[in-house]
Amino acid sequence: MPRVIVEYLSFFREMASREKEELSLPEGATVKTLLDELARRYDRSWKELASLNKLHEEELLITVNNALLKLPADLALKLRDGDQVIIGLLPVGG
Repeated sequence: MPRVIVEYLSFFREMASREKEELSLPEGATVKTLLDELARRYDRSWKELASLNKLHEEELLITVNNALLKLPADLALKLRDGDQVIIGLLPVGG
């Protein structure tokens, strides 16, 4: 069972009420599995954001071990024990 460290930035930090946490995920878990678990743990607003229902993937920032993911394709990336995941919003505006 992989254990991953999740660090939250911006709006996600407010929703989770913490900067980071360590989570256990089932074997074979992907980034999508992690987002689904976070939606279950927190609230509907999180689910709407994290599942990209209301957010364009170019606005969502997810890194795994400092590698920026390309969404939505990399949602299928399998997570391994000790992975460090950062979730936040990319700065937008001009």
